[in-house]
Amino acid sequence: IERNTMDMEFKDIFENTWSPSLIWHDMHLTALNTAFITGQTLGRKRVKAFEDYCLDKILNWFLRDEKSLVFEAVTRENKLDMSPTGLFINPGHSLESMWFCLETGRIHEDPAVVKRALLGVDWTYRVGWDSVYGGIFSYLDAAGETPEPFDWHKETHTAWDDKIWWVNCESLRCFAVSYAASLDLKYLAMFEKQFDFCMKHFFDPEYGEWYERLYRDGSV
Repeated sequence: IERNTMDMEFKDIFENTWSPSLIWHDMHLTALNTAFITGQTLGRKRVKAFEDYCLDKILNWFLRDEKSLVFEAVTRENKLDMSPTGLFINPGHSLESMWFCLETGRIHEDPAVVKRALLGVDWTYRVGWDSVYGGIFSYLDAAGETPEPFDWHKETHTAWDDKIWWVNCESLRCFAVSYAASLDLKYLAMFEKQFDFCMKHFFDPEYGEWYERLYRDGSV
């Protein structure tokens, strides 16, 4: 996975469609979590350099100060791409990614990583939380246009304002980790609001587990 992530010409096992011009956020967040977990067995010294590589890409390439957003794709030259693909925002990935950064920053005892990741949580919550119905949107457009689905969202016929189980489950986890890392009560409030939404709408009281997806208003 180091080779798959760090060598931009390595195409054999690539999570996304390989691009000669773009690199992908979800590649790096998945790699960071893999390094974090395998480090428990391999030792932190073995995975530290790769974790640092992924943290740099996530927090300094995909997390963009000029737009206050986490992007799913940027160019190999660390610039924004103004195509629909480049403007695609995935709040679920963004919050999942910040959760992984927070956990890694805690292990590294690096307050700068924790601070930067909390900023990513704030920016994502600002656009990703549905202030009308609650829950986290499926995907958005960085320019404020009606977002176009692609990849998984297109294949599964997911509307941008659908509420998907994994997005909302991982967001719940992210808010809990954010509160644990900061003890800032605003993250506890985020967690409580998200928990209430998930238990009210996603949880199936008859059979247990969660429904896979909801409409924007929370109906199944």
